[in-house]
Amino acid sequence: MPGHETVVIFGRYDALAVFEALRNALPPRLQGEFDRTWREDQGSEDSHGRTLWALGECSRTDASPLRRRWAAALFAQALPTAINLHSPRTAAFTLLGLDSYCAVVPDNLRAREQASYSAMIVRH
Repeated sequence: MPGHETVVIFGRYDALAVFEALRNALPPRLQGEFDRTWREDQGSEDSHGRTLWALGECSRTDASPLRRRWAAALFAQALPTAINLHSPRTAAFTLLGLDSYCAVVPDNLRAREQASYSAMIVRH
């Protein structure tokens, strides 16, 4: 698929950003410098939604079973923060991640509740 490599690279970058966010209990930051410092003081809702999308997709489609399990576990850890995000764009990114994640972990009640909440935000 043309461009697939780009999606994988950016998806993995976003997953690393959410790992950083979880470690520091902040939304992910995406604008880093070459000296490994951040340009921004705090991450954004948008970056959190894109990170959930990347983790969800990785949990379903990555070639490595170990990475799929890692992504699913990290997705579950990052998901509770999404209830505090109110941007329609962020909700749409979250729904994309939830679609993939729920295909792998269909019995996660929190994920189902978040999907309903995010769909409500997108509709309004």
